[in-house]
Amino acid sequence: MFEFNKIAKIINRLVDKILKGDQVNYDDLDSEQLSDHDKQYIINSLQDTEAVNRRNDAIEGFNRSKTEDWKKLQSTLTPRDSGMFKLNSILKIAAVLLIGVFIGYYTLETTFFNTDTPIVATNTDSVLLEFNHGMVKTLSTSGITDLTLADGQTVGTRQGNLLKYERTSSSATPDLVYHQISVPYGKTFKIELSDGTFVHMNSGSSLRYPVHFASNGNRIVELHGEAYFEVSKDVNRPFIVQTNEINVRVLGTKFVMNSFDDSSIARTVLLEGSVALYKKDSVYDAKTSALLSPGQMGELDKNKGQIILKEVDPHIYTDWLEGKLIFSHKSFPEILLSLERHFNVTIENRNIQLGKQVFTASFEGESVDEILNVFRRNFPFEYTKINNNKIIINP
Repeated sequence: MFEFNKIAKIINRLVDKILKGDQVNYDDLDSEQLSDHDKQYIINSLQDTEAVNRRNDAIEGFNRSKTEDWKKLQSTLTPRDSGMFKLNSILKIAAVLLIGVFIGYYTLETTFFNTDTPIVATNTDSVLLEFNHGMVKTLSTSGITDLTLADGQTVGTRQGNLLKYERTSSSATPDLVYHQISVPYGKTFKIELSDGTFVHMNSGSSLRYPVHFASNGNRIVELHGEAYFEVSKDVNRPFIVQTNEINVRVLGTKFVMNSFDDSSIARTVLLEGSVALYKKDSVYDAKTSALLSPGQMGELDKNKGQIILKEVDPHIYTDWLEGKLIFSHKSFPEILLSLERHFNVTIENRNIQLGKQVFTASFEGESVDEILNVFRRNFPFEYTKINNNKIIINP
């Protein structure tokens, strides 16, 4: 069993060190029960008051369902003399929140998210990995660590912002085990699936996929948001990307798929190979599906239910892979949605005339303020920033 009392003492020792103005590092965390990821999580949490505040809602849930271990831990944290703990209010919250997170991480068996609903974590800075049984783990985007299932089986390795699953030809069991990655606003993340397929996920997106694909039939994944795919070719097992409105069927190719729930348009842009598009509720039929060639985009109007093929410059739709923002004849509301995802901010436009404008622009490395100022030169407007994460464009 995880020794909460031991972890509590470690955390309190680190807090004392921080109060003295010293830095904490891996050597201060001598517990063999902690992985490198856990150690880094503790260090970051104790030194990041903003992260503490973001986890406040989560710990309130833990406090409402206290376990016996939590009660024992509370007694351990009670000062026995005035000199035992010298915590200021923020660091005290940090220690308690962090221990609460560990209790939830190691003992909670409830499912945090309904698997029928995409877990797009727009209110957190962490990439989330949901396991088949509902347990959720935060993924760091630095360092290297193994990905291990509950039964002790290592199925992959996280290398920086790439989660790479071990290559397998098929699942050894008839029942598929699913994982789901959710990427918050302001970040992107990469996955290499067990069949060798590479997926680069854009901010505000989630992908559900089998840890190992079945030995026959289709290789099916579910996307909410936007992702770039390089599909490993397998003529006997077509690769299917499902969204709420449209499916993409491929054998092996490179393409970008965009299907955000808050957009009225779903797009697929083909860079290499060929793909077939068909509506989600339809059965694939080669005769009736829309077939794309490289340099074409299939666009589904969700309101009209029609798929239209267009000749496009694919690079406009893969700009985000390199951190760029390129808008080609985009309406201002569409641009604001992209800015919200890219910078992890909320933008409320109260300027009706501005909302009717269409812009073409390209950005790389600019801040959200710098980008808005560029648009202001073409259509003058004023805006107000609130707490650095909300912007209101004035009427």
